[in-house]
Amino acid sequence: FMADIFRLDQGKRLFGFIGVGGTLGGILGAAVTAGLAETLGPVNLLLISAALLEVALRLVRQLGRRVTLTGLGAREDEEKAMGGGVLSGIKDAFRSPYLLGIIAFMFLFTFTSTAIYYQQTDIATRSFTTPGAPAAFFARIDLSVNILAVLTQAFLTGRIIKWFGLGVALAILPLVTVVGLVGLGFAPTLGVLFAVQVVRRGWNYGLMKPALETLYTVVPREEKYKAKNFIDTTVYRTGDQLGAWSNRGFMALGVSFAGMAFMAVPLAGIWLVTGLALGVAQRKRARELG
Repeated sequence: FMADIFRLDQGKRLFGFIGVGGTLGGILGAAVTAGLAETLGPVNLLLISAALLEVALRLVRQLGRRVTLTGLGAREDEEKAMGGGVLSGIKDAFRSPYLLGIIAFMFLFTFTSTAIYYQQTDIATRSFTTPGAPAAFFARIDLSVNILAVLTQAFLTGRIIKWFGLGVALAILPLVTVVGLVGLGFAPTLGVLFAVQVVRRGWNYGLMKPALETLYTVVPREEKYKAKNFIDTTVYRTGDQLGAWSNRGFMALGVSFAGMAFMAVPLAGIWLVTGLALGVAQRKRARELG
C-alpha cells in the first residue's frame, strides 16, 4: 500500500521512519501483553487487539483518501479494477527481470537466515545447562534487536538510501551475513552469535526491509499488489524450506555446523551482488519513469 501511494523519493525518505511505528508497536505490544495477560486473560487481550486493528484499518482508509486529495502519490487509476487472474502475479514475477532479481534477493535472504538459525540451535544446545538460561539469552537478543532497529529506522535508513542509494542499503545486510557466517565458522560461541543476530536482525528490520519495499515504487500497480504478494509469501517460504532441507541433508552427510557456515558464505556473496544490481536496475527504471 505504501509503495502504491508514495512516490519513489518519498519512499526513500519515509519508509524507514514509518517502520519506527511498527517496531515501537511490537515493543509496546509485548510489554502490555506481559503485564496484563494474567489480569485480563487471553480472550480479553484478543478483543483489545481486534479493536486496535479496526483503528488501523480506519487510519489506512483515511490515508488513502488524503493521498488522493492532496496528490502526494500518482494514483490516477486507483479506483479501477486491476483485472487479471489468480496466477497473474506469478506470471508477472517470472516475466520481469527486475522482479526476478527481487525473487533471487528474497530467496537468498531466507536461505542464509536458515543457515544461521541452525548455527544458533547448535550453539544454544551446547552452551546452556539450566532451563531458564536460553529464554533469558534470546530475550536479551530480542531487546537489543528492537533498540537497534528503532535507532536505525529513525536516524540512518533515510540518510543511507539518500547518500549511497538503494543498492548499498540492500547490500549491507548480505555483507553483515558474510562476516557473521565466517565468524560463526571460526568461533561458534554465544558472544559471536549474539553480535551476529543483533546486527543482522536489527538491520533487517531497520534497513533492508524499508529499502526492499522502496524497490516496488517503480513497478506497475498490479505487480505491487499481486507479484509482490507472491514474492513475500511463496518465495520467502520456499527459500526457508529449501534452506532447512539443505542443512539437514548436510548434517546427514556428516558436515559440521562450522562447515555449513562456510558453505553458506558464497551464497551470501551472491546475495550481496544481487542487492547492488537491484539498486542499479531501480535507478534505471526511475529514470525511464521520469
